[in-house]
Amino acid sequence: ADPTPDKAVGLDLAQAWPGAAAWLGRPCQYVQDAACDPADWTTHRFSEEAVAMTDAAVSGLMARAGAGRVTLVGWSGGGVMAALVAARREDVAGLVTIAAPLDLAVWTRSRGLSPLQGLDPADLPPIAAPQVHLTGAFDTVVRPTVVRPTARRLAGPLGQVETWPERHDCCWVARVDEIAAGLDSQR
Repeated sequence: ADPTPDKAVGLDLAQAWPGAAAWLGRPCQYVQDAACDPADWTTHRFSEEAVAMTDAAVSGLMARAGAGRVTLVGWSGGGVMAALVAARREDVAGLVTIAAPLDLAVWTRSRGLSPLQGLDPADLPPIAAPQVHLTGAFDTVVRPTVVRPTARRLAGPLGQVETWPERHDCCWVARVDEIAAGLDSQR
């Protein structure tokens, strides 16, 4: 009934990220809103409407900060949303996904879940921005085999696609400096 995760890894990543950062939860997470329907955080969590709302929120944050370029960083479903938003913007300076199921059809099948409705990063063309896509060797939620083919295609030959000795929700925050350095090395 409540889509808010027990552990706010995305928020922890934003707080630890070097330099200025803003954090967005996916639509209908971290809020109690009568306008939210269970489909908003289940089958339709990556709908066109959800991606458009997130894209608009990124634009709003950039306007408030006076930023001309943005680096999108997302963990798990936030990484899916970051990739979907990056694909529609011209001002993306970098894209980082961490433990993100970048092929939703393969991920739902591998987990025995109902298919999701909406957009899927596996259907995107390559994204023209420096990219780092990380998976966890000990991640039982989003296995590396679900991520690597799509991540490699999205990132192109210069992007970083790696599997690190981590679990799904630990211990990425302790490695944000290393993650950011990997992205910076592509610029």
